[in-house]
Amino acid sequence: MKILFVIPARGGSKGFPGKNLACLAGIPLVGHVVSTACQASLSHAGSRVVCSTDDPAIADAARRWGAEVPFSRPAVLATDSAQSIDVVKHALLALGGQFDAVALLQPTSPLTESEDILGSLNLFQETGAPVVSICQAEHPLEWYFDMDSKGRLLKIMSGSGGASAAASPTFLSTQRSGLRGLPFSDSAKRILDFRNPGVSHAV
Repeated sequence: MKILFVIPARGGSKGFPGKNLACLAGIPLVGHVVSTACQASLSHAGSRVVCSTDDPAIADAARRWGAEVPFSRPAVLATDSAQSIDVVKHALLALGGQFDAVALLQPTSPLTESEDILGSLNLFQETGAPVVSICQAEHPLEWYFDMDSKGRLLKIMSGSGGASAAASPTFLSTQRSGLRGLPFSDSAKRILDFRNPGVSHAV
């Protein structure tokens, strides 16, 4: 398959300024994910690893670790409210060409390994369905409550919720940016968002 690996790395984080350039084991977060994506791309001829960013420093770091940065992300797609799906659409339109799938890889999951990515691509090939990474929640949904306007707790789900209850496991998507509208483009048959199976390492 010909894969477009998209690494979204804007420069305007408010919660953790400069997070995409923060170092882990001496390597910036964007460097970790670029290196991993480049390793995975070797198994799929014609694939491209592209960093979408509005920040020149992030662009330089991404290039140093092997990514292409063929365009600058528009300011409208570099806000807190910007959706990852729109970032991917912009990348596809800017690059042109045809891809069999898109893999969206966040710099804030630096412990993702190339084998994880290849596993998700294999699953996509087997099923033809979008692949989204998840992690198992610490507690089952029966343990959780909602709170009404008067401060009263309301169970989200019925069930005893006891420690010995055979409650169904609950899963969380590790994609926090909100991908919607799949499939979204004739240029990519599906989009794959994969981080780490079983446990979330997002920072």
